[in-house]
Parts: sequence; C-alpha cells; structure tokens
Amino acid sequence: MKTLYIIGNGFDMHHDIKCSYKNFREWLGEHHSDVPNKIEEIYGGCDSEWWSDFEYNLGEIELMDYAQRIAIENPVELSSDHCDNTWNDAQVTIENEMSELYKSLRKNFEKWIAQLNPPSPDKQIYIDKNDAKFIVFNYTQTLETLYKVPIQKILHIHGMVGKNEELIFGHGKSKEVLKKEHPTPNDLYYQGKLDEESASNYDIHDVWAWEEMFDQVSSMRKPVEKIIEQNKNFFNSIKGVRKICVYGFSFSDIDEPYLSKINNYAPDAHWEISCFSPRDRTRAKNFCYKFGIKDFSIIRLSELQNLMQLEIEFISQ
Repeated sequence: MKTLYIIGNGFDMHHDIKCSYKNFREWLGEHHSDVPNKIEEIYGGCDSEWWSDFEYNLGEIELMDYAQRIAIENPVELSSDHCDNTWNDAQVTIENEMSELYKSLRKNFEKWIAQLNPPSPDKQIYIDKNDAKFIVFNYTQTLETLYKVPIQKILHIHGMVGKNEELIFGHGKSKEVLKKEHPTPNDLYYQGKLDEESASNYDIHDVWAWEEMFDQVSSMRKPVEKIIEQNKNFFNSIKGVRKICVYGFSFSDIDEPYLSKINNYAPDAHWEISCFSPRDRTRAKNFCYKFGIKDFSIIRLSELQNLMQLEIEFISQ
C-alpha cells in the first residue's frame, strides 16, 4: 500500500459541514437545552472555548468539589430510625445525575451527527484513491458519498452514522489517572499533606460519593487501546506505507495512541499534514518532534482544492 489517509473533523469542516463541537453546543441549545445547562451545573465554566475541546474537557472536572457538594446536600440522618438507609444517598444521587447526563449526551450526539448537512462538492480536494487506505475519525460518509471511496478501504474507527452502531467519543483519562489528579482527603493524609483531624471529618458516606464520581467520569473514557486491538488487522495492513496524509486532524492527546501505532508501523513514511490555524500548526509540529518524525510537510486543504480544480480542467480538455 502506498498511501494512508488519516481524516479528522477539520476535513468535514473544510467541506462546509457544520460539525464542530461549538455547532453541537448550538444544536443542543436549540433542541435540548437541558443538556448544556446540566453540563454547566456539573462542570462549570463551559464557555465556547470549553466546547471547542469538548471531548478532552469531559475529563476536566473538579469532581471532588462536586461530590462533596452532593454529599453535603444529602447528609446522613443520624437522628432518624432509618439512618442506615441514608448512608449511600449521595452516592445514588451522583450515580443518577451523572449517568443520566452522559446517557443524554450520547443519545443527542448521535441525533446531531445524523442531521448534519451534506458536504459541499465545491470544496472537493485532490485525493489519490489508488493503492490507498483511509482511517476516519469523523462519523460521516463524506469519503463514500462525495469521493466515491469504496467502503472496503475505509476504517471508521469511532463508528459511522447510518450503521445503527454506537458512536464512540470521550476523554482520555482512566479511573487511576483521575484518582491521581484528584486525591481524596484520605489520600492526602497518607501522603502527609493533610493532618489526621482534618481527614477524620469525612466518613464512608463521603468515600462512596467520591468513588461514584470516579466511576462515572471514567465511564466517558474513550477505550483507545481496546479499539486498536479490535482493528489490529487494519493496522497490520499499513506496515511499510510510504506516505501518510493527515487531513483536518486535531492531534489531541486522546487520539495520540492511534498515531503512535501508525508511526511504529510506517517509520519511513512522509507525513503530509494539513493545518488551518497557527494552533493546528503548533500541535502538528509538536507531534512530529515528540515521535521523531523528520520527514513531514505542512499544507492547507485549500491547496489540494486547487489541485483538484487543475485535474478537472485537464480532464475536460
């Protein structure tokens, strides 16, 4: 195989598809405003910048603060004859609120993807489909419908709209990582960072609330390692590829393991990377430096659009 195409969300945006996470926020506001309102209540500070990096920010939450707030709002009723039944009230409240939020996010994310506008033919770029494969991080069928790429050549690594399958999205933090980032009072005590008296102010009621928050937030982690294993035949098939075209990809930490795997299988490939903004360019260069990729070039998708126009003019003659 000569060429591997890695297609990110910026590819669809280039084709005038309104598929940014900011667009998702706008759509939620119009059709399901309770969802962004609940996100704001739990996560806090969810402005347009927060939504621009939506997946990453799902793992950026002051979960200990939220768990403690719920614990305070649901105290153990020690004076009640039924106090034994109230020890896990905070845990149950967190489970219900967080699981309902994430369930609504998944459901409405799929609804939003399903109603996206089609790609603009005027924005078509030059793609060499001969002896090539495609790994797509979007959920649309732009390659299939606009570029007529055979489905056998495409891996929709996070799912595809219209196939009656769950679409995969989320942050990159495991429960273990979240626990390191958000130590409990008990953790701080054993680390010598909190005195015993302060740590003793918390009981099993609080501990259960903390644990439930760790479980709920980690449930939104994208299972990258599992996905790579499930698609090992595809990754094995790209060994020795000579050119890797990365179009509209954000180079987020969440999806970095995929690119690392690809780089291991094609260490001598030339990487052609499209960038739209200075931030994109910085991320792309940092990725290349981190993984020792020296043979790379940075382009704009509009340049490939011009190549497509030249090809059409040449064919028409």
